[in-house]
Amino acid sequence: MVKLKDFSVSNSKYCYLLMREYFLVNWWMYCIPLIACILAGLFDFRFILVALMIMFILMPMALYFVYVTYGLLPENRYSIMKKNAIVNEKGIELHLSEEYVKNTNKHISISWTTIEKIKITNHFMLIFFKTGKFRFLVVPTESFYKIDDFKVFVDLAVSQLKN
Repeated sequence: MVKLKDFSVSNSKYCYLLMREYFLVNWWMYCIPLIACILAGLFDFRFILVALMIMFILMPMALYFVYVTYGLLPENRYSIMKKNAIVNEKGIELHLSEEYVKNTNKHISISWTTIEKIKITNHFMLIFFKTGKFRFLVVPTESFYKIDDFKVFVDLAVSQLKN
């Protein structure tokens, strides 16, 4: 069993992580029209203006759509709420801070069977759910009390996700 400190992620950091995960999968949808307009702009300058419109008008609107579609999901909102967690053989138990209890349960259980994969970066751990695309819980690596707790969590996650 591993206990984690109180942790949360700022809205801007969460939005950054969401957009990064989204663009790792869907980068081609944004790059192909932009590159096509830039290449066509070599022959006619008006296509450069179209490329700028795509970049500064259409792409921000698309990013807003991504945030509304994926960022407001309940599983993703848990990342920005202040909480602590207990990780054991059954799964991850989130204990939300009192300020969030009005809108949702105080204790949220996430079983290992609902977790698809875990992605570890330098500062964050992204725990992806099987329930849909781009649904993940962000856990800062500094929320572990000791490095040994982090190693225990990784070993437990590897053993549980293999099954």
